[in-house]
Amino acid sequence: MVKFGRRKEKKERRPKDDEGRMTLREHIIELRNRLLISVLAIVLGTIVGWVFYNRAFEFLTQPFLTSVAEMAKDAGQAKTPQLTFPGVGNALTFRIKISALFGLILASPVWLYQLWAFIAPGLHRNERKWAYLFSAIAAPLFAGGIAVATGRCPRASRSCSASPRSTSRTWSNCPTTSTSSCARCWCSASPS
Repeated sequence: MVKFGRRKEKKERRPKDDEGRMTLREHIIELRNRLLISVLAIVLGTIVGWVFYNRAFEFLTQPFLTSVAEMAKDAGQAKTPQLTFPGVGNALTFRIKISALFGLILASPVWLYQLWAFIAPGLHRNERKWAYLFSAIAAPLFAGGIAVATGRCPRASRSCSASPRSTSRTWSNCPTTSTSSCARCWCSASPS
C-alpha cells in the first residue's frame, strides 16, 4: 500500500470551558475570523458603493450646488456651479473614497456586530448593561446629528454669503477656477 504525504494524528481538542475561557491562540484565531468577515463585508459594500456612485455623488453635492447657485443668482451672475477636480487622478480617487465610505456605512451592522461579539464575552453583566444603555442612547443621537447636518449644510452656505463683508463680492472677480474654491473665496474675502 502506497501512502502519499504524511498523515498527522489528530490532536486532542481541549474541552470547552463553561466560563468561556480561551487560550491566547484561540483569541487570535477568533479575532482573525471576525476581522476577515468584517473586511469582506466592507469590500462588498464598497463594490455596491461603486455601482451606485452617481446617486451617492448627486446626494452629497446637491446641497452645495443648490446653495452656490442661489449665491450666484443673488449676486446677479448667470453662472451655474460646477465641481472640478484639479488633478488627473483626483476624480478616480474621489470615486474610490466615496465608494469606500459608502461600503463602510453599508457594512456597519456587520462589522459592529463582529466587534461586539468579540468584546462582549469578556465583559461582566453590569458592564454589558452599561454598553447596551450607551448604544441605545448614542445611536439615535448620531442619526439625529446626521439629519441636522444634512438640513443645515445649505443654510450655512447661504448665511455665509449674506454676511456684510461679502455683499460686494461677485463671481467674476473670484481668482480661483473651481466653484468650491469660489465659495470659500466668497465667504472669506475682505471687503473690496
